[in-house]
Amino acid sequence: MYFSLKQHCPNFTLWILCLEEETYDLLSKMDLPKIKLIKMSEFEDERLLRVRPSRNPAEYAWTCTANLCHFMLKKEEVESITYLDADLYFFDNPEPIFVEIGNNSIGIIEHRFPKKQQEFTQKVGRFNVGFVYFKNDKVGQEAVKWWANKVIDWCFDRLENGLYGDQLYLNDWPERFPNLSVIQHPGAGLAPWNIRTSIPPKVIFYHFHAFKLLNQDKFVEAKGYFIPATKRKTFYRPYIEAIRKSITCVAQIDPNFNHGFSQFTRVEKLKYLLYNNPFLDIVTKNL
Repeated sequence: MYFSLKQHCPNFTLWILCLEEETYDLLSKMDLPKIKLIKMSEFEDERLLRVRPSRNPAEYAWTCTANLCHFMLKKEEVESITYLDADLYFFDNPEPIFVEIGNNSIGIIEHRFPKKQQEFTQKVGRFNVGFVYFKNDKVGQEAVKWWANKVIDWCFDRLENGLYGDQLYLNDWPERFPNLSVIQHPGAGLAPWNIRTSIPPKVIFYHFHAFKLLNQDKFVEAKGYFIPATKRKTFYRPYIEAIRKSITCVAQIDPNFNHGFSQFTRVEKLKYLLYNNPFLDIVTKNL
């Protein structure tokens, strides 16, 4: 994500919350420009430490999302912030998104599920948290604080009482908060759940949800999703090449760093091969 943003966006600062000490140590050694690192020890407050034991790693990461936005607006003198999931990849400059948001205080983007899959909106929410914009003004601060408080109260990987993780909290934001922009750019927020339609002329970013690294040579493009061949060529080939370059970059700094690789059981792999790509090992190894 960082290298794609750096390629297409000349002016940015990327703050990274390092959930593990190993991540902080590695990124410190890499000393990449335009990046500022945040340690958990400087980020976690009493409330976060109190709820952490009750949540699995994914749930706690979701809990940290809203609280990271709150932390940034309180700590940094910035005009605005945009939360980005680490599995986004930019194919073009995101400036058109911010032009669309304009003077609004909040910018959120819909999942845009196909009509036949609208039931997923009920489970995971109308909006996707992978890209969320807040202006550092009264409304932006109010929204971030409200969201941060809510995920402290409840943020779990299950559907319960109209809640799911940190995402379903956003469902009523267009009514709850003024000065909110629902991002309409067709090239923003593309993801494995919504790419069966035609590819827009200008693709800004793609959300590589469910992409798995098995080892340095083999990858699962989108576990649980069918990716048409044309979309695989357009989106996944350049991403896999970028992932390989990043792995090489990391290895040059720390040859023993092997975090991020997934364990894929034989049954899971068989299900994926039958559902998606019968040439997974060959295709991903020879892109």
